[in-house]
Amino acid sequence: MKITLSILAILLAFSLSAKELWVSPLGNDNNPGTESRPFKSIQSAQFKARQLRAANAPIKDEIKIILKEGTYMLATPLVFGVEDSGSPESPTVITAAKDAKVVISGGVPVTGWQRVEGNVYKAQLDRDSKLRTLFVNGKRAHMAGTDVPV
Repeated sequence: MKITLSILAILLAFSLSAKELWVSPLGNDNNPGTESRPFKSIQSAQFKARQLRAANAPIKDEIKIILKEGTYMLATPLVFGVEDSGSPESPTVITAAKDAKVVISGGVPVTGWQRVEGNVYKAQLDRDSKLRTLFVNGKRAHMAGTDVPV
């Protein structure tokens, strides 16, 4: 009986302490979100954090969503609401892993470039909305029709 109570106390203490949810562009959203088996998307970690907050056993410390190095491509906007913030005693924190370079991007790669003339290129975009910004090799580029030379 004492052994069972001790194990139960250890499990309860673990469930009430801080929780880390790991994410990696190389992860899988079916993973448990551990450092060795991270989620692939920030949204999956966000959903898991919401589940932890809704559980009967409250989280004693923060829930930390840790992003491993890489680029996180978003197909839909990343939206955070009141349910994602936690509380002053138990906040939800989203952070990059130590020394990791993290990029969260809603951008779409543009492929199929063809030279028109000189330094002017064109590519077909399959999109309904206007292209507002173009980056080439990580630097903002000027699009044709602007006053600034390419």
